Amino acid sequence: MDANGFVGLCRAIVGKIPNAEIHISEGACELKINQIDISLFFNPLFASDRMHCFVDIGLAPEKDREAIFSHLLSMNLLSSTKTSGVYGFDQESEKLIFVQQIIYPDLMDPDELATILAEYSIQAHHLRQTLLETENPHSLSSAFSQSFQTNASFLA
Repeated sequence: MDANGFVGLCRAIVGKIPNAEIHISEGACELKINQIDISLFFNPLFASDRMHCFVDIGLAPEKDREAIFSHLLSMNLLSSTKTSGVYGFDQESEKLIFVQQIIYPDLMDPDELATILAEYSIQAHHLRQTLLETENPHSLSSAFSQSFQTNASFLA
């Protein structure tokens, strides 16, 4: 894929995700889907066979960070590989994030990508509710099972 192909793919998904807000710039596609920020980044000089997807789960509260981080580490372990994406903490923004590499984006159908991104927003929303918007974070099994309740069996 080249830079023009990336922009074309991003433009192709614009109308495929209801109520999504989208901003496309050189090497970046920023979306807001169901109040969840999702960013796609592509740099053909770095890796022309993949783009990176960052999903903003939300601001990590000062209280109970250790328990939240423990949950995310366990979810990384249970998902088995980095091909399923990884959960992390961005120190600069202090946000919890989900990061996924999307391999061979030039072969990706825009409908498929739109479905994947919409499902990522649903997963992030569940994690916000489970880990961030409660006094006591729910159990790991609850967080993990909700993150995989999806209609898209092909999620990266």
